Amino acid sequence: MIDDSKKPILFTVIVAGIAAAVSVPLSFIAGTVTTIAVGTVHETVGSGTVTPGWMVGIGVTTVFTLYISYATYSFNKAKYVNGTIE
Repeated sequence: MIDDSKKPILFTVIVAGIAAAVSVPLSFIAGTVTTIAVGTVHETVGSGTVTPGWMVGIGVTTVFTLYISYATYSFNKAKYVNGTIE
């Protein structure tokens, strides 16, 4: 049996992996829109470089995962360690 004080960390690690997988489509869309919006090469729709798209995609995944992880840790800490949530 896992000690109640360790459960918030365990649940946070599990949820962080799931959140990273769920955010992939959103980060792909954000990166694509950024790549298209950054500029055009001659008369084509697309940027000369895809680096801004990669950076935005990685940023979206990071922010999404950190936000979900923080919320999960806070909720589980209140539930298992502090006992304030019934």
